[in-house]
Amino acid sequence: MADLSNDWKVYLTDEAESEFLALPVGLQGKLFALLELLEKLGPFQIPPKRKKYLRNGIWELRVDAFEGTARSLYITRSREIFVVLIFVKKTEHTPSQVIDLAEKRAKEV
Repeated sequence: MADLSNDWKVYLTDEAESEFLALPVGLQGKLFALLELLEKLGPFQIPPKRKKYLRNGIWELRVDAFEGTARSLYITRSREIFVVLIFVKKTEHTPSQVIDLAEKRAKEV
């Protein structure tokens, strides 16, 4: 029988986990809540305001809190989501060197 559940599984790479723990507490809380929602609903149900396709299978989750703005870059495989990079955003656009690093890490997953 087919599994009809909508649950996905979110994993943080070791680097992404370290980057998450380095975020200010408010950003950690917001990002954690969004990652839980991502796991429960899947990437297609996250509002466009909170996600953006970057390139080569890399997606970006966006969260804002009093301390600033954080971005989480992830890839999907089957019903699994791998967060490969988390950073505090300081510019309007995601720098290409950050996306390059995410692509490199994604290849190691």
